[in-house]
Amino acid sequence: MQVNDALEGLRLAVGEKSLCFCTEVRNADSQRTTNRAWENVHKLDAEARRCRSTYQQAWSALQHLPFDSKYLDTLHDITDNDLKVAGI
Repeated sequence: MQVNDALEGLRLAVGEKSLCFCTEVRNADSQRTTNRAWENVHKLDAEARRCRSTYQQAWSALQHLPFDSKYLDTLHDITDNDLKVAGI
């Protein structure tokens, strides 16, 4: 299901963003490596936003279809705060 695929992609993107921040940004020892590390963080953030957009579109479509309301109650809106990683 597209909603589940989008959530999986979102989880992966946010996890990779966190890992990239912890390993690359914090360990950067020059301006060049710092800039490169932040570029990677921003790419992963853009990927997370794309997954959120896909999720929201699929969620909206499901709300307009006759679908199990118990399942729809488990789906929630994803905000910008949900995409933040501790330390950023």
